[in-house]
Amino acid sequence: MIGFRDFVPKMLKSTSYFFSPAVEYESLESAVTAAGEWIDQSGIKVLQIETVVVPDLDKNTGSNDPALEPARATSTFYQFVRIWFEHTKATQPYR
Repeated sequence: MIGFRDFVPKMLKSTSYFFSPAVEYESLESAVTAAGEWIDQSGIKVLQIETVVVPDLDKNTGSNDPALEPARATSTFYQFVRIWFEHTKATQPYR
């Protein structure tokens, strides 16, 4: 059985200005670190690790949504880490 898990940098701060919100996220490196720790602890067989780039990540969209359309015109793109893996007999399916 295969599965995937996403590691999205956490939102640190969100403030709203008149025309657009200002959002601050953790670095991509923090998501990579979290992914590496999960791999070490999970006992899964890694099939592939990807950096995914999307035009918008906010409360209306998520990394598991099949269509990620920008909520507004933007030139900002967001990155997260996706790990594709195979469950071994020693692991439980990820939920």
